[in-house]
Amino acid sequence: MKVLEKWWFWFALSFITYANTLNHDYTIDDLIVVTSNKMTQEGIGGIPELFKHSYLFGYDGREDESYRPVTLASFAVEKSFFDAKPAASHFVQVLLYGLCMIVVFKYLSRLFGEEKKDYLLEISKEFFEQQKIEKSLEIMTIYVDRFPEDLSAKSNKGMLLEMQGSKKEALKIYEEILSKDPNQVHTKELYNKLKQSI
Repeated sequence: MKVLEKWWFWFALSFITYANTLNHDYTIDDLIVVTSNKMTQEGIGGIPELFKHSYLFGYDGREDESYRPVTLASFAVEKSFFDAKPAASHFVQVLLYGLCMIVVFKYLSRLFGEEKKDYLLEISKEFFEQQKIEKSLEIMTIYVDRFPEDLSAKSNKGMLLEMQGSKKEALKIYEEILSKDPNQVHTKELYNKLKQSI
């Protein structure tokens, strides 16, 4: 589904998933980090101190191993702008969660998406030029599995299979390509030549 490839879909999904919290009051650890935390209650002015102490220091003066100043700083900013209203605070947190989803989506898209096309083709070509047909075929197979609409790459996979001696597999690939697009002249030539040799 093409909609799954859109950043706004993942933002909207995450936002809608947690939007039910907008009507909630503060709960659980919000007492510790928002309503009863002296440094957070100072708003933006308390941020420098938040970075000098542990997570619980503003609540009970205790210094321990917990250190999460960015979380506390975001609550301090909310206090300055919204006076620690639960709905506003929850809205900011849901918004931040949605933005995190966009970052994760963009990262995964770069890792596995369109940008990988050229990279995989270059690796396959490099192995081919080094006469490492098996490795070139392995990379081309990964590419074709990821981008099955690229008929030219499928044709290249067929040629690599031929070179490796897997003529029947190559013939199947050529037939598949020609069934999708009978106007693939180069593939048609490869197919006819291979058909005569088998």
